[in-house]
Amino acid sequence: MNFIVKNSTIYQRLFLYLAKERIEKQDANLNQIHVHIISTLSTGLLMWAYAFVAYFFMDVKTAGIVGFVCSIIHNLTLLFFKFSKNVFVICQIMLLAGVVHQGSFAIHHGGFESFILIWFAVIPLLGGVIAGKRSLLFQFVIVTFVATVFLLLFVNGYKFENHLSSQGEIISLALIIFGFIFLSSLLVLSIIVLKEFNESLRREEKKCSDSLFKVLIHDFQNPLYILRNYIKKIKRFSDDENFQKNLDKIEKAQHVLIQISESMKRMHDVEKEKIQLKRSHVSLLDSLQYIEGVVADSLRIKKLSMKYDINAFKERIIYVDESIFRNQVLANIISNAIKFSNKGSRIEFSCYDTNDSFNLVVKDYGVGIPKDILNTIYDGGKEISRTGTLGEVGAGFGLAIARTFMRSFDGDIIIRSRTIEDSPDHGTKITLVFFKNYSLKM
Repeated sequence: MNFIVKNSTIYQRLFLYLAKERIEKQDANLNQIHVHIISTLSTGLLMWAYAFVAYFFMDVKTAGIVGFVCSIIHNLTLLFFKFSKNVFVICQIMLLAGVVHQGSFAIHHGGFESFILIWFAVIPLLGGVIAGKRSLLFQFVIVTFVATVFLLLFVNGYKFENHLSSQGEIISLALIIFGFIFLSSLLVLSIIVLKEFNESLRREEKKCSDSLFKVLIHDFQNPLYILRNYIKKIKRFSDDENFQKNLDKIEKAQHVLIQISESMKRMHDVEKEKIQLKRSHVSLLDSLQYIEGVVADSLRIKKLSMKYDINAFKERIIYVDESIFRNQVLANIISNAIKFSNKGSRIEFSCYDTNDSFNLVVKDYGVGIPKDILNTIYDGGKEISRTGTLGEVGAGFGLAIARTFMRSFDGDIIIRSRTIEDSPDHGTKITLVFFKNYSLKM
């Protein structure tokens, strides 16, 4: 997973730093980590404030020292996510530090009569919001027990001394009033934001399901058109030789159709985290030659040629799902290049390395992509669908599909295009980026 940190907020950078391992391993609830971080930062301010009050406004330093220690532990729990996925345990350590801090303050501020015990009401609330019902019940038992001990001591006449000065009383009361306002508002805001985020995710999942259906229909179109055309030819030709050739082509198109359907099923399962992509080390030259065979008739009809240096490609190995790369990535890109090229033109393939990536370039000299369409090229749909130079039709999802699968291979697609109206050097150049961790040279 790639993180874009440069333009992130300070909080986003902090979250990515603390939760990077959990995100990569996908072994913890990220919403819970978000709430834990927000709760720790907000309650941490109050804990440090009470620690300073106890240290500087009590005539004994014990509560202040305990407060500082508990505040440090409280804040350090943020780093625990780098080493542990157990949100429940980390949450309990953070909250127990608060219980000890408040209990110590109360011991030196009148015991059961200390107004700081009001914060005990917040502890189970935080536990439930961060880590769920089990955490709420656990903290409910803890704070109820501690509060009951203070109550029993008070009822039995035990007198706790009050070491807090009058100025410290005022500051502590102010922290309770404004602290409750701040903390409750922040927690509710966090819950609202996370709810909206989850609703947005659900909408995206529905959109992805719809897109998946459109993808399936799109990639079925080309093989189905081939089947339809050659069935017509079979009806026209009666001699055995032509009949056999056309049957071979039908069989080939059918094979592609089956591969596409299997690829789409795998991609759907990958999105649902049911299986992993069947990635393997695949020859780039074999993939180019395979696609050249698939689109041979389209190339012949338009008198187009595919140009590439065999020596430059024969040692190139990429780490992809072979069927998906060939039939959803290369096929879509090359079909688009054919569709928007004029008769007698060519499609060129080249490759080059950078420090962190291997790049495959597909360059055509066709009519190019208008800027308004280029800006929404990955959205797919009717709005960007155009007829080809010989009236070929399409659904407008080809490049969106190719990019989706390239990203599933931890790669990407870069598109540069000039229209025939804007430049004599018109055409489209598509670069498939394979990061070095996922591609190699034999």
